[in-house]
Amino acid sequence: MVDTGATLTKLPSELLADLGITPTSKKQMVLADSSIITREAGHAWIAIDGTADLVPVSFGARGEPPLLGATALEILGFVVDPIDQKLVPRPLRDK
Repeated sequence: MVDTGATLTKLPSELLADLGITPTSKKQMVLADSSIITREAGHAWIAIDGTADLVPVSFGARGEPPLLGATALEILGFVVDPIDQKLVPRPLRDK
């Protein structure tokens, strides 16, 4: 699921561990209900349509759905097309 309101991409902790990705920090995060939690965070190589890069990820708890967050979209150069419900490549901005 793509969540443009989420800063970081969230992946299941078990998946990240299986891939050999270890936490490098802890981040405070605000949930949709405005509560604040602390999650472990690290970096993972993520690819979308042949474009790959190292992006920050948070370690999700068991049962939480994975989310593709805004930071990964920006780093990889994609925007959300809400009408066609798909990701669209967009050149990065250099201003």
